[in-house]
Amino acid sequence: MKTGTRDLKATYSPDLDQYAGKVLFKEKLDKANEIMARVGTPTKQQSDRRAAIDLCETLKAHRLRHQLTQTQLAERVGMQKEFISRIENGKVDVQLSTFLKIVEGLGLTMTVTE
Repeated sequence: MKTGTRDLKATYSPDLDQYAGKVLFKEKLDKANEIMARVGTPTKQQSDRRAAIDLCETLKAHRLRHQLTQTQLAERVGMQKEFISRIENGKVDVQLSTFLKIVEGLGLTMTVTE
């Protein structure tokens, strides 16, 4: 590469490459920290809510996979169709006993692991 009157030759330097990688990583890390400071990290309550919504979406996916309507599932578990809809859409906080009843109604089992 030519700049002005000097000839500059690009040469590979492992030390320079490692340094550049560290600098780029640090820049990305700094940018991520800046965004997290602005946005904030999720609270435990927000994380728990997201986990509950994920479980409800999983129930819906299983219901659809088994080609059941909300009405059919509701009849199986002795609930109203509207309540099943609200659960699947994350509009209601479900008690564990209710959740397990729906799991059973779908023919699923639940395992808790550490």
